[in-house]
Amino acid sequence: MPSWDELSRAGRLIVWLNKQVGKTYKLGAEAKLADVAFDNPSAFSGMSAWDCSELVQAGLWAVGCQTANGNPVASFDPAWKQYGLSRHISVKTAISLPGALLFRQNNAKCLHQIGHVAVSLGNGYVIEAANKKAGVRVGKVDAGFTLAGKIPELYT
Repeated sequence: MPSWDELSRAGRLIVWLNKQVGKTYKLGAEAKLADVAFDNPSAFSGMSAWDCSELVQAGLWAVGCQTANGNPVASFDPAWKQYGLSRHISVKTAISLPGALLFRQNNAKCLHQIGHVAVSLGNGYVIEAANKKAGVRVGKVDAGFTLAGKIPELYT
């Protein structure tokens, strides 16, 4: 298995997110980016709970992305903002691209109604801070994901 330094940032993100699986879901959970070393595979080890967008934001920081599509990762929260600041791609592409973001929209007419984000594993599955019952988990991509985005910095 490659070392942390040998992985692409997208690969690092998947590894880091897998370390979060099993943790609790908590709406509004906040990780302090400035308090954690940038590009640290052990980043946020003290967090016991995540919400969906904070999990993505902290994961990007932990794998060395200070920017997301040219925007500061520190401003990359909540989910609707993550979609707005990502490079938009098709859901079909995102499903097969490890590290791509998949979004659920509560109201198709309003960007601010994006209520959930998950990270594609590239094989029809996602890692997500799903809900209070499931917590952070690996699950199948379902029809509820109608929008997708890519963070170019994960692939450079």
